[in-house]
Amino acid sequence: MSPFARALRIVIAHEDGDIARQLALLAQSLDCDPITVLTAASAIAAAVLMQPDVIVLSLSLGRHAFDLARELRARMQPRGVRIFGWSRVFSVLPGCAFDACIRAPVTIGELGTALGLESRRAE
Repeated sequence: MSPFARALRIVIAHEDGDIARQLALLAQSLDCDPITVLTAASAIAAAVLMQPDVIVLSLSLGRHAFDLARELRARMQPRGVRIFGWSRVFSVLPGCAFDACIRAPVTIGELGTALGLESRRAE
């Protein structure tokens, strides 16, 4: 990363802290600045405080993930945050608030591609 570039800020929301931390470690290896949260409410609070570039939401969060994505999209306007759904089986539906899907499990290369970054490590 250029010494003048700012790290991509990412909020990762998943009810399983171990899984969230694993994705955060992948993001850190891509020179991103991730924060992990475990609930929908904490995802909203983190997004408002952190003003992230990207939000990754597990589709198995207690609150309906599609509603959460819509609320986050409304709260983060006009900032232009990208919101990804994260699941083993999911595809983006027309009109939903997700920009794209990250399929679990994800490799560092797949995450880098999804985020629009080049991986700094070989897989």
